[in-house]
Amino acid sequence: KAMFSGRVEVLTDAGGWVLIDRSGRHFGTILNYLRDGSVPLPESTRELGELLGEARYYLVQGLIEDCQLALQQKRETLSPLCLIPMVTSPREEQQLLASTSKPVVKLLHNRSNNKYSYTR
Repeated sequence: KAMFSGRVEVLTDAGGWVLIDRSGRHFGTILNYLRDGSVPLPESTRELGELLGEARYYLVQGLIEDCQLALQQKRETLSPLCLIPMVTSPREEQQLLASTSKPVVKLLHNRSNNKYSYTR
Protein backbone atom coordinates (compact mmCIF):
# COMPACT_ATOMS: atom_id res chain seq x y z
CA LYS A 1 0.00 0.00 0.00
CA ALA A 2 1.32 3.41 -0.91
CA MET A 3 0.90 6.48 1.25
CA PHE A 4 -0.95 8.74 -1.18
CA SER A 5 -2.57 6.02 -3.31
CA GLY A 6 -5.99 6.45 -1.70
CA ARG A 7 -5.84 2.96 -0.19
CA VAL A 8 -4.27 4.16 3.06
CA GLU A 9 -5.87 6.78 5.28
CA VAL A 10 -3.62 9.86 5.45
CA LEU A 11 -3.61 11.19 9.01
CA THR A 12 -3.15 14.90 9.67
CA ASP A 13 -2.77 16.95 12.82
CA ALA A 14 -4.79 20.07 13.78
CA GLY A 15 -2.52 22.24 11.63
CA GLY A 16 -3.02 20.04 8.55
CA TRP A 17 0.45 18.48 8.69
CA VAL A 18 0.61 14.90 7.45
CA LEU A 19 1.47 12.38 10.18
CA ILE A 20 3.67 9.51 9.04
CA ASP A 21 3.54 6.31 11.08
CA ARG A 22 6.57 4.51 9.64
CA SER A 23 10.02 3.53 10.82
CA GLY A 24 12.48 6.36 10.30
CA ARG A 25 15.31 4.02 9.36
CA HIS A 26 15.37 4.94 5.65
CA PHE A 27 13.46 8.23 5.82
CA GLY A 28 16.65 10.32 5.59
CA THR A 29 17.59 8.51 2.39
CA ILE A 30 14.11 9.15 0.96
CA LEU A 31 14.37 12.87 1.82
CA ASN A 32 17.86 13.15 0.33
CA TYR A 33 16.65 11.50 -2.86
CA LEU A 34 13.75 13.95 -3.09
CA ARG A 35 16.17 16.87 -2.56
CA ASP A 36 19.02 15.74 -4.81
CA GLY A 37 17.56 13.22 -7.26
CA SER A 38 20.11 10.56 -6.29
CA VAL A 39 21.56 8.91 -3.19
CA PRO A 40 24.24 6.32 -2.52
CA LEU A 41 22.41 3.02 -2.22
CA PRO A 42 23.12 0.53 0.57
CA GLU A 43 25.43 -2.40 -0.21
CA SER A 44 23.31 -4.92 1.69
CA THR A 45 20.63 -6.73 -0.30
CA ARG A 46 18.39 -6.68 2.77
CA GLU A 47 18.74 -2.91 3.21
CA LEU A 48 18.19 -2.36 -0.52
CA GLY A 49 14.96 -4.35 -0.24
CA GLU A 50 13.86 -2.32 2.78
CA LEU A 51 14.63 0.94 0.97
CA LEU A 52 12.71 -0.31 -2.07
CA GLY A 53 9.70 -0.97 0.17
CA GLU A 54 9.86 2.55 1.60
CA ALA A 55 10.28 4.08 -1.88
CA ARG A 56 7.17 2.18 -3.00
CA TYR A 57 5.26 3.37 0.06
CA TYR A 58 6.13 7.02 -0.65
CA LEU A 59 5.69 6.54 -4.44
CA VAL A 60 9.20 7.81 -5.27
CA GLN A 61 9.40 6.32 -8.75
CA GLY A 62 13.03 7.21 -9.53
CA LEU A 63 14.28 5.65 -6.30
CA ILE A 64 12.11 2.59 -6.91
CA GLU A 65 13.79 2.12 -10.29
CA ASP A 66 17.29 2.70 -8.85
CA CYS A 67 16.71 0.11 -6.10
CA GLN A 68 15.26 -2.43 -8.53
CA LEU A 69 18.21 -1.99 -10.89
CA ALA A 70 20.72 -2.37 -8.04
CA LEU A 71 18.96 -5.52 -6.79
CA GLN A 72 18.90 -6.97 -10.31
CA GLN A 73 22.63 -6.29 -10.74
CA LYS A 74 23.33 -7.98 -7.40
CA ARG A 75 21.37 -11.06 -8.50
CA GLU A 76 23.32 -11.23 -11.77
CA THR A 77 26.75 -10.83 -10.15
CA LEU A 78 26.29 -13.27 -7.28
CA SER A 79 28.41 -16.34 -7.73
CA PRO A 80 26.56 -19.65 -7.74
CA LEU A 81 26.41 -21.50 -4.48
CA CYS A 82 27.69 -25.06 -4.47
CA LEU A 83 26.29 -27.38 -1.84
CA ILE A 84 27.45 -30.86 -0.97
CA PRO A 85 24.75 -32.69 0.98
CA MET A 86 25.80 -35.31 3.51
CA VAL A 87 23.59 -38.34 2.92
CA THR A 88 23.25 -40.68 5.88
CA SER A 89 20.83 -43.32 4.64
CA PRO A 90 19.80 -45.13 1.43
CA ARG A 91 16.37 -43.47 1.69
CA GLU A 92 17.96 -39.98 1.73
CA GLU A 93 20.10 -40.97 -1.26
CA GLN A 94 17.03 -42.03 -3.27
CA GLN A 95 15.18 -38.83 -2.35
CA LEU A 96 18.13 -36.71 -3.44
CA LEU A 97 18.46 -38.56 -6.76
CA ALA A 98 14.73 -38.28 -7.42
CA SER A 99 14.63 -34.54 -6.65
CA THR A 100 17.17 -33.39 -9.24
CA SER A 101 17.55 -33.53 -12.99
CA LYS A 102 21.24 -32.59 -12.81
CA PRO A 103 24.11 -35.08 -12.84
CA VAL A 104 25.09 -36.35 -9.40
CA VAL A 105 28.53 -37.40 -8.19
CA LYS A 106 28.54 -39.79 -5.25
CA LEU A 107 31.56 -39.54 -2.95
CA LEU A 108 32.01 -42.21 -0.31
CA HIS A 109 33.40 -41.32 3.06
CA ASN A 110 34.45 -44.41 4.99
CA ARG A 111 35.00 -43.28 8.55
CA SER A 112 35.91 -46.72 9.89
CA ASN A 113 39.24 -46.66 7.99
CA ASN A 114 40.26 -43.47 9.74
CA LYS A 115 42.80 -44.13 12.51
CA TYR A 116 41.22 -41.29 14.52
CA SER A 117 37.70 -42.63 14.07
CA TYR A 118 35.51 -43.01 17.11
CA THR A 119 33.22 -45.51 15.31
CA ARG A 120 35.27 -48.62 16.19
